[in-house]
Amino acid sequence: MKKSLLIVITLVSASIANLNAQYVQDIVTGERLTIKRYTGIQGTPYFDEDFTTGDVYLTSGEVFTDALIRYNAYENEIEYSHEGRLYSLKNHLIREFHMRYRRGGLTDTVIFRKGYSGEGLDSETFYIVHYEGDITFIERFSQRFQEELVPGYGQPSPEKRFAPSSRLFLIREDESVDEIRKRKNSVLNALTETSFFGRFTDEKRRELNQLIRQENLDMGETKDIARLLEYYDKNY
Repeated sequence: MKKSLLIVITLVSASIANLNAQYVQDIVTGERLTIKRYTGIQGTPYFDEDFTTGDVYLTSGEVFTDALIRYNAYENEIEYSHEGRLYSLKNHLIREFHMRYRRGGLTDTVIFRKGYSGEGLDSETFYIVHYEGDITFIERFSQRFQEELVPGYGQPSPEKRFAPSSRLFLIREDESVDEIRKRKNSVLNALTETSFFGRFTDEKRRELNQLIRQENLDMGETKDIARLLEYYDKNY
């Protein structure tokens, strides 16, 4: 059942702190949560620092539509913003969420979903879904905290920063998993090795190589990897 986040907010009777306060309230359970602060750290813990319009799908079947949300990729948490107030929602209540971005007059929707399992995967972590078919192509985007000593006058000083990190996975219909890199050979090896989708002939590998050249696909781009997987699903 779809709900406007504004309607749900009006049902929360307890006082909710603003963005500058120490606490935020869970919008469903009403539990008071501590806001995590990141002072003195370079970079951002978020997938995108700005809030954007999106939809949040709960495990209960309810949907919050047109909410202003952002994803804390370091903590693996979602935050809501409404009228200068900050809200949160516990991960175990969320199935997936969609974030919409306007680029060049077009809307690009980024889908985050959890529940994936297998080697290298965590069922409670949100993954970006790039493609779904006989193969599922997902990405684990995270912000990693790093601290190192920087030389200077006297004693070295510690420098703290968030650094983006990405891991890509292909999931087979039998739920087995292969991790890939944004490289042509890595993608083709995953699709043509005997351990992945059965034995493939050199001819079929050449066909995929030819498609990459003809369509000018860049295996360094997730959208082009997704296009190759779509072709693969239709033809093999």
